[in-house]
Amino acid sequence: MASALELTARGHWVNAWFMYLLGRPVLVIDGEEHRAEWRRPSRVPVAAGKHSIAVGVRYLALPWLLGLRERSYVVPEDATLRLSAKNGPLNNEPFYVEISGVEASEPAPRRSETAE
Repeated sequence: MASALELTARGHWVNAWFMYLLGRPVLVIDGEEHRAEWRRPSRVPVAAGKHSIAVGVRYLALPWLLGLRERSYVVPEDATLRLSAKNGPLNNEPFYVEISGVEASEPAPRRSETAE
């Protein structure tokens, strides 16, 4: 069994209908883009070890990728790291990538955690 990342991308309930209709999710692993599907797991084989991971959305045929927020995760040897990504309620908010039982090596706080 080889190591892999498995990502399920979802939109926030406020703007999901818009994103599902006009956008396509993209998983970025170490700077390389991989097409993902809304609400379905997308599996990408990777080497075991630390990887930079971000999720974004590309609307229609626009060249730029929106909503990126990069974090680092460690993929175990011969295992699948299961991720879920969801953006915030405003369409311009980044996707937050979360996994069960595994800490990000460089966590970035959400806006609500840094509000003064």
